[in-house]
Amino acid sequence: MLKSFNLNGVDIDWEFPVWSRDAKKIDKANFGTFLRILRSHLQNSGFKLSVAVSGPPTISRVAYDVEALAKYADMVQIMNYDFHVFNRYSNPLVGFNAPLHPMRAEISVLGEMNSESSMKTWLDLGLPKNISYFGIPTYARAYQLLTHYLHKPYSPAIRSRPEITNYWDVCIFSKSGYYTNVWNHNAQAPYLYGKDGLWISYENQQSILAKMAFARKWGVGGVMVYAVGSDDYHGKCGYGRYPLLTKISKLARN
Repeated sequence: MLKSFNLNGVDIDWEFPVWSRDAKKIDKANFGTFLRILRSHLQNSGFKLSVAVSGPPTISRVAYDVEALAKYADMVQIMNYDFHVFNRYSNPLVGFNAPLHPMRAEISVLGEMNSESSMKTWLDLGLPKNISYFGIPTYARAYQLLTHYLHKPYSPAIRSRPEITNYWDVCIFSKSGYYTNVWNHNAQAPYLYGKDGLWISYENQQSILAKMAFARKWGVGGVMVYAVGSDDYHGKCGYGRYPLLTKISKLARN
């Protein structure tokens, strides 16, 4: 199939070994064995093997055989997003989807829910820099605030808004004049909120620039984008088609 469609390799995305409720502890070792076997079948044909792995360090530390990743994968794509997950019972709050750095008040586990901590954890675990790829999302995460008067990160929310996920959605809200955009300097991340209680964590040109500068400074192998379909592929924002992906591509080439 790889040859038929002129593909250059295989990407494995298991979310996540040893982490789900029905997971088995042996899955950590089994995943390493799976990569070894897959690698042996791919290498003779010249195909690449990439693996997508978790961003949150709480998962990364327990889910993976890093030695196997380093030995068998050509690229390890670190999913530096989904750091904040809404739950109406245990976590009924708004939060950044993909902050680059921690905010001042974040300590302990919360202080690790950011891309900087994610990358540091992976490198400390022994993942080589040259096969480490910094994951950047193009999609948004939206929530309904309890009240628009409380809109800072960790403000109370009553539900998530899964129907709002694309960058062009954010553009439409932003250009309407009814919503306010806020840049958090510590997290290096933007959010948008309105009097109707809508709150959105998203990426923009400024956050992309910060992430790309970070990846270059740390000397990693490159960046990974998820997902192309969440960018403004219609050009509705007025910045051309795929504005986020275009920004990433230009910065990667310069």
